[in-house]
Amino acid sequence: MSKAGKSLPVSALALVLLLAVAMASTVGANPDELHVGPGQPYATIQAAIDAASDGDTITVHPGTYNGFTIESKNDLSIIGQDGVTVNDANMFVNGGEWWAMAYVTDSANVNIEGIAFDGGEIEVSMLEGITYGDSTGSITGVAVRNITSSEWAMGVCIWGDEEGSTAVDISQLTVENCGMGIMVGNAETNLDGCSITGMAPNGGYGIEVMDNAQVTVENCVICDCWKEEPEPGEAGLGIMIGLAQEYEAIYGIADERPCTVEMTGSTLCDNNCGVSVYDDGNLTAHFNNIAGNDLSGVHNAAIKEVDATNNWWGDASGPYNESTNPDGKGDGVSDNVDYSPWLNAQITPAAIGLDPIKADLAIAYGYKAGEGINGWTVYDPDWAVTHPEWNTLTTLYVGRGYWLNLNKSCDLPYGSNTYELDAGWNLIGWLG
Repeated sequence: MSKAGKSLPVSALALVLLLAVAMASTVGANPDELHVGPGQPYATIQAAIDAASDGDTITVHPGTYNGFTIESKNDLSIIGQDGVTVNDANMFVNGGEWWAMAYVTDSANVNIEGIAFDGGEIEVSMLEGITYGDSTGSITGVAVRNITSSEWAMGVCIWGDEEGSTAVDISQLTVENCGMGIMVGNAETNLDGCSITGMAPNGGYGIEVMDNAQVTVENCVICDCWKEEPEPGEAGLGIMIGLAQEYEAIYGIADERPCTVEMTGSTLCDNNCGVSVYDDGNLTAHFNNIAGNDLSGVHNAAIKEVDATNNWWGDASGPYNESTNPDGKGDGVSDNVDYSPWLNAQITPAAIGLDPIKADLAIAYGYKAGEGINGWTVYDPDWAVTHPEWNTLTTLYVGRGYWLNLNKSCDLPYGSNTYELDAGWNLIGWLG
């Protein structure tokens, strides 16, 4: 005897259909990895970007590629393997014809990693290496070189038209031989472990910060922004914060808003001027090396006093100021700069300071509230080779304590001192 089939109630049938649709929509929703390069599914980076969905990763295999544009994408990563170079640019229009080698616009959490951008063969009037406009994300382990177009040349530009629209973390970036290293306007940017050098012989700016920008600079090297016997307005500047009023119109700014730079653990050297602060700029700088800049270390033309205490100025006598420290033999500082107390020795990158004992060093720890994980930072000499980004103890500071675990006893020279260390744990209570 056969049994008649039972029909599902309408509500149950609807639930089944909804589940089927949900399962179908899930298929293919997992992030994909798209491969670019010779013999790969995509020949160009742009083709992979156009095909990518939110959350995808684009892996770029060794080779030379054209520039690319990322528009209205989210959670996209473009990761270059060793030997990836971009040497071409695309045009975009923003009050004029600009060219960018990588242009990110109206996008969220776009991450670019491990790619070299070389503009040496690009001949246009206004060129940028990497541009983020009204977008968020990160730039990691990237090199930008030879951005030297005739009118306007920037290695990296981080710019927001809308307030709060743009925030980019930049780490382990190398910028060399560009008219300007990095520009940040109306955006938040954190720079960590970056090298910005070689704006000589034509001066140029290492970092330019303006109009409501909030920038942190940690463990960076900003050097060689220099021009021999510069005319007024032509001097090479390591960092320029704020705009002199007469320059606001050049950047299309009717009334510049205050901008801020907080700098620690960094080196500014061999520039005409280390840092120049103008009308709406604010600078806080502690535990930096500001030395070897021929016109001044810090020049403040703003109303607000600059807080530049606890820095090394190139000499134990401190920075030179005609009125307040005429015997100082270090880099000069203008009036309205608070520079005392200063450091009696330069700060040192951990990899360099601990190099004499790295063969015997198992691990080192530092502590300062607000840093690392619950205040603790770590340096492992093996990680320095395999995973340098894991080391959060990047700089040794005079006056701080450090815990060192050694495989055998040895001596650590630092500055004018030599520390006799035993096998096992050692505490240097006051380095310097």
